[in-house]
Amino acid sequence: MKVLSVTSHVCFGHVGAQASVLPLQRLGHDVCLVPTVLLSNHPGYGGLGGGPVKLVRLDDLMQNLIERGLLAQCGAAHSGYLGQPGTAAIARRGIDGLRAARPEAPYLCDPVFGDNGRLYVPEGVVDDIRTQLLPVADIATPNAFELSVLSGLPCDDPGQALAACRALQSQGPGTVVCTSAAVTETEVAIVAATREAAFVAWVPRFAVAPNGTGDAFAAILLGRLLNGVGFEQALAWAAAAVHGLIAASVELGDSELALIEAQHEIVAPTLDVTVERIT
Repeated sequence: MKVLSVTSHVCFGHVGAQASVLPLQRLGHDVCLVPTVLLSNHPGYGGLGGGPVKLVRLDDLMQNLIERGLLAQCGAAHSGYLGQPGTAAIARRGIDGLRAARPEAPYLCDPVFGDNGRLYVPEGVVDDIRTQLLPVADIATPNAFELSVLSGLPCDDPGQALAACRALQSQGPGTVVCTSAAVTETEVAIVAATREAAFVAWVPRFAVAPNGTGDAFAAILLGRLLNGVGFEQALAWAAAAVHGLIAASVELGDSELALIEAQHEIVAPTLDVTVERIT
């Protein structure tokens, strides 16, 4: 099915849409991309050009998709990096427009706004995500820092992350996945909570990982769920696939996610990840 995706676009590299569109396509889902920012590259290169898409232009794009009934062809929605206050309201209008035609359409909110203890968007973006998008989300995929900010709780270990996931569920999403709930020297824990159960998956840790892994994870998780598999299998698949993409990047010595060279990992991950039910 087609997926409405509201997220960033870079000319060079694999973050934002450049990390999420291909995985969705390889899993069989076309993408209707509404770019929130247009950048030359991600900030890791020491500088960048471009910036947020003007809200009036973004609104015009979304309004025309709605007026022409094109969003009715989408069966799911996804949002990622928003970049500026006001973007979430436009994304919400698109999600509402899609669900007017398909009320059952799932929406995954990837609240991309910070990591490692710092925000990299204006604080108004966080407030917009909390008030505009989380209340209508089915799934949220924050990292530990984002989960802590949104829930108001610490996320320093899997137990704390689970409590924070449960707290975030009260804001709307029935399923919350924390993509970095704990980090040891050798492993990273992913903690997930549905309304019925909670899960943890441990995957091998790399000392250095490319940017865009969270974008790819969210896309692969959504893509597999849209393919009709159960949540535990989709979670294991997404974790394994991203691990394979990182491993290929490290092997190539590339600071960018090796989406092209290792795209086979998206459809047939090499690693076998075990998802353990913890409640």
